[in-house]
Amino acid sequence: MRKLLWCPVDVPVVPNKDKLIEELTSSTESGKYCFWKFFKITEDRPADSGPYDVCEIKEEFKQHFPELVQWISLFPYKSIRNIKFNLQEQEVIPHCDFQKPDLEPELWKNNNDNDPCGYRVILSGSRKNKLYLWENDEKIYCDLPEDTDTYVLNHASGKHGVEDDENRFTIFMHLEIDPEKHKLLIERSLEKYGKYAIYQQKTLDFLE
Repeated sequence: MRKLLWCPVDVPVVPNKDKLIEELTSSTESGKYCFWKFFKITEDRPADSGPYDVCEIKEEFKQHFPELVQWISLFPYKSIRNIKFNLQEQEVIPHCDFQKPDLEPELWKNNNDNDPCGYRVILSGSRKNKLYLWENDEKIYCDLPEDTDTYVLNHASGKHGVEDDENRFTIFMHLEIDPEKHKLLIERSLEKYGKYAIYQQKTLDFLE
């Protein structure tokens, strides 16, 4: 029995990608975090709230990009915790996305129980030989087909990185997962994209 680590996701491509990229790259409302320049589309939280609290998509974004908001509704979530656009500015070293599980143990359990559940989207950049999983101190490169922009990876404890990739624009989504809807989407995605899926390489004998 092997654990799924990464797979393309069977959802339509992102609507109006070129318009979205053009407007975001010209926006002055951006921040900087580690390897990325980012643009948040979820509301800013109060100063006394935590980084994993429930939040909503900004009203102005809903008005300006209603088709993208409708597209996001295709994902299997109970609540949104963070959605942002990342413009990669340098090589991304191996890291785990859920960095502070002690701050929201119930959310971490939800994500860990349903991994892979880190839904990510590529708007521009290379689909092959850039994103990799970091397993057993080795790089396992991912290959995303052209008929989807979305993939799912191990979010709660798995590590991944990205080679330097000029103008790599992605969407990061941190969600509280709806287990049943997520399971159905993963099963459907494996039926369509099973040949691209990446599984844990080493397994325990009693699980074989």
